[in-house]
Amino acid sequence: MFSGMRTAAFTASAGSGIAIVISLFVIGNLFMEVNEMYREVIAEMEEFKAMSNEAWKGMMDQPRRRWRWRRMPMRPTG
Repeated sequence: MFSGMRTAAFTASAGSGIAIVISLFVIGNLFMEVNEMYREVIAEMEEFKAMSNEAWKGMMDQPRRRWRWRRMPMRPTG
């Protein structure tokens, strides 16, 4: 009677231990993947920032007219 309970307790403990070890490996793997994804996103954001800053400088370097043409002439109403 006691040997059957010991076997069941040992089996349950061993199964739980194996599940915990596997869970720790999975958590470590997920942590590494999330960090890698974060680094990739940050690198892509830096690339986008550089491209947008370059485009903005290109737009601002265009010669500006001193006087703007009106789109519609002013007409008296009434």
